[in-house]
Amino acid sequence: MSEVGIDWLKKRGIHDPAVLKAMGEVKHADFLDNGETAHAPEIAAKMVQAMGLKDAGTVLHVGTGSGYISAILSRLATSVFSVEKDQDQAKLAAKRLAELGFKNVQVLYGNTLKQYAANAPYDGILVSASMKELPQKLAKRLGNQGSLVAPLIQGSGVQLVRMKRYTDSSFKEEYLGELTVKPLLGDILVEMGVVDRHEVEMAAMEADVKGKKLGEALLEGHYVQEGDIYQALAKQNDMKLWSAEQVLRHMDKQFVQSMPRAFMSHNRIIPVMKHQGVLQVVTSDPYAQAHELAAALNLVTIDLGLISPTDYEIVWSALDRKEPQPEVDLGAPAPAKQAAPKFDAETISFFEALLNQAIERRASDVHFERHEGEVRVRFRIDGDLHPQSFELNAERLGGIVNLVKVSGRMDQAERTRPQQGHFQRRLADRIYDVRARTQITQFGETVTLRILPQDHRVQTLEELGFPEGSAERLRHLCDRRSGLILVVGPSGSGRSTSMYATIGHVAENVTRKVISVENPVTYSLANVYQIKVDPRAGFGVAAALTSVMGDDADAILIGDIDNAELAHTAVKASRAGHLVIGVITGRDTIDGVRALTEFGVPSDTVASELIAVVGQRLAKRLCPACKTETSLSDELSEAMNWEDGKAFKSKGCEVCEGRGTRGRIAVTEFLEVSPRLRSEISKGNGIDALRMVAQEDGVTTLQMSAQRLVAGGIIPQEELRWTPSWTR
Repeated sequence: MSEVGIDWLKKRGIHDPAVLKAMGEVKHADFLDNGETAHAPEIAAKMVQAMGLKDAGTVLHVGTGSGYISAILSRLATSVFSVEKDQDQAKLAAKRLAELGFKNVQVLYGNTLKQYAANAPYDGILVSASMKELPQKLAKRLGNQGSLVAPLIQGSGVQLVRMKRYTDSSFKEEYLGELTVKPLLGDILVEMGVVDRHEVEMAAMEADVKGKKLGEALLEGHYVQEGDIYQALAKQNDMKLWSAEQVLRHMDKQFVQSMPRAFMSHNRIIPVMKHQGVLQVVTSDPYAQAHELAAALNLVTIDLGLISPTDYEIVWSALDRKEPQPEVDLGAPAPAKQAAPKFDAETISFFEALLNQAIERRASDVHFERHEGEVRVRFRIDGDLHPQSFELNAERLGGIVNLVKVSGRMDQAERTRPQQGHFQRRLADRIYDVRARTQITQFGETVTLRILPQDHRVQTLEELGFPEGSAERLRHLCDRRSGLILVVGPSGSGRSTSMYATIGHVAENVTRKVISVENPVTYSLANVYQIKVDPRAGFGVAAALTSVMGDDADAILIGDIDNAELAHTAVKASRAGHLVIGVITGRDTIDGVRALTEFGVPSDTVASELIAVVGQRLAKRLCPACKTETSLSDELSEAMNWEDGKAFKSKGCEVCEGRGTRGRIAVTEFLEVSPRLRSEISKGNGIDALRMVAQEDGVTTLQMSAQRLVAGGIIPQEELRWTPSWTR
């Protein structure tokens, strides 16, 4: 059993060091072959611990089964005699135990069953199968001070019972509590429908490799969000799950303030209210012991509920909402006065409803803005900002800023510099990663949210809008062992999504190891090792990239090549024999080549390593529900030198909320570095010369791609105005 499994047993009440050591030495999986079942580790550990074995010589186990419990007992006793009536089962268990090296276990079956009496007295006897009454005759096989442990059926449940022998005629029975095993976290999450069995198994393997808990691996892989984990933990531990909003609505704040804050913080608890002599307490520790807390608080009864760590912090932030006083810089202008933030249950409810509406309306960003005398909210939908009619005042916006800071793990006291963080939300069957950024304006603190759906399936290049020929050629280039591929465009052009689609193809090949280095990680990718960077700790993207170069990677993904150090390191990785795929800011493909050289990478090195460049923009899609054919405007026809151009328009309908467009598509430019172009790059020739060679090589420019989409009725002709041209 792994260390994580041992920690779980400790939380389930297994504290005997010898038993924990034995559990760690016996692998449960070794006893599950051929469709067999074995007692759950928690049940096995509870029964073995109840025996209280100390320097045991001989132990009897009744009901060998798979041999799992016998193997555990073998680590605590000199000799174990294990009785099994089913001869086939017994032979299989005996063979397995011998092969696994448990040489001090003898399985008794058939003609050897009677030998169990000859080996008495026993220091301990354990009966695996549930029974209606304790076997008195078997108890007489105990030595003095020995214990017999068995599960006893009582009503609809099973009690764990221990009978201890003190003298030849003196026995004492003890009822040790109900013998139940809690359902596994992964099973509950599958039952909830938030993950499937395959995803749980993948996360479990990753957790085992990294020495983490299953919940941590599921969160890191974006299979679930924190709320899912705590909903499952509440079900597992038969606790009510409270939200921050519910706690704040029911809380007796005077009672909370009368209790020692240090005690509450140490135990991760928040008292909510007293009702009919019962104190309602919430905790972020699903394994907190109610009776211990009751004793510490001098109370008879506590009703213990569960709250997620984020909601726990939100509640305390609401209680401690006195505005922090920042240090005063006498040389700086006076900060804008802000109304005291309204941070209460209504604020939380308002924010959650607003965020859900933004997700439902497919908003990519939410802007909370302050202006002189007013505040407002705008959603960015399909590239454009749309004002929203929410009733929002300065006090409530202040509360939302605080709420976002707590959720995003930012410093609430910092109000003089921008901050960024992220948190997750689930809507229906999708998880959304919300990137938050605060900003300081002349009218006070504002916040912007970027909403990123965490789809487990990466879209293909064709689904994003790449022409079939370009997509196929790009995938072919990704099969190379080394070289540099760039995705070029401004911020918000969808370049990261295209980069993921590209690397996703590489990751499908199980013979290649793919590592990504990003800050932050935008999406979780299957079969990709995604390295977390921490610039504040001196481990930035460039340092991480240098590190993974020695990690036997076949392909490396770089989130954003935005400085000279990173550009040189990316090229170095390519020269070292890695396929490198990265994003760089630029106007088009040739501008991406220029960007590398402007970072100081020698022209001949760029020519040597660069194998392809993808340029990209995002254009609005025409709403298919209200699309009709129209003619290309004279202005665009003349500007594009496109005399016979065909176009479409959408008048707006309920489907597109009257906008005429719904969703966006990539407008792409694909440039494969030919021998001629490589020669021109190595000479250090300018953009015009490079574009001339690329055009002669037959490159499809962004403008040409946009014209194809206009003629096909995919995008409106107005999008041509924003598409870069090589001639204007």
